[in-house]
Amino acid sequence: MITIELFRLRFPEFEDDMDYIDERIELFISDTVDFHMGSDELRWGSVAIYNLAQANLVAHLLTLATKTEMGDSSSESGPVLSKSAGGVSVSMANNYSSGSSLDILLSTTVYGQQFISIRNRVFIGVLVV
Repeated sequence: MITIELFRLRFPEFEDDMDYIDERIELFISDTVDFHMGSDELRWGSVAIYNLAQANLVAHLLTLATKTEMGDSSSESGPVLSKSAGGVSVSMANNYSSGSSLDILLSTTVYGQQFISIRNRVFIGVLVV
């Protein structure tokens, strides 16, 4: 399981311990184990891969929570497809629109996209030969 120190080292954008308090990061670390990844690190191939995936998932959850806290309840994020000036309109791309609802939510941050990429490399699914 990743530590707060390793998380902050990997993602210095979260190093301000006034904006991102240790207890909140620890809560999200716990959430990733309890609800998303499980506690069997070797199921992910290695502890290093587990820690990388977990760090990205924590950063994703923390980013979404911070956006919501600041009044942005949208989960839109991604490459800009189109924009307008007069009436202010922005359209964002979503690369996982045909995926599961969890993948669609994960795709809203770069951290969630990285988590999906790691998860998909580790758990390749059923192969038929």
